[in-house]
Amino acid sequence: MNVKQWSISFLLAGALVVGCDDKKTDQPKVDNTPAKTAADKTADAAKNAGAAMSDTAKNAGDKIGDATKNATDATKGAATDAAKTASDATKNAADSTKAAAASADDTAKATDWLAKAQEAMKSAKLDDVKMYLDKLQSYKSKLPAALQTQIDTLQSSYDSAVKAKAAVPNLPNFNK
Repeated sequence: MNVKQWSISFLLAGALVVGCDDKKTDQPKVDNTPAKTAADKTADAAKNAGAAMSDTAKNAGDKIGDATKNATDATKGAATDAAKTASDATKNAADSTKAAAASADDTAKATDWLAKAQEAMKSAKLDDVKMYLDKLQSYKSKLPAALQTQIDTLQSSYDSAVKAKAAVPNLPNFNK
């Protein structure tokens, strides 16, 4: 073989190698990770179940927190309402006590004036009786029914005394 033949053979072999090298066949990939054992699968399931339980517990905790907050808010509202109601009741009781004290004071004054007016009536001091009757008439609506009746009786007696005095002629120098 001479050099010429040798070169042609070499070229043909090179072309063959280059031509074959262009086409590559896909090799299947081989998964070299070991297959999971039953213990590994159980461990993964336990891990997933733990995560799910953790999420469930967190959600339950959030709901309990919300319920606690709502209960606290409701308790605060109820306590505020109860305090306001108690405050209103105390105020009403204080107002009632004031009113009762004022009524008792009015009744005491009226009883005193009535006694003085009756004494003045016995002494025939009609001007004094008139003054006490005017005071009693201004308080009459605030007084108990028994005192109102006594005031009406005294008023009738006073009116009768005024009429009787008007009927008696004024005699000059009668009691000198």
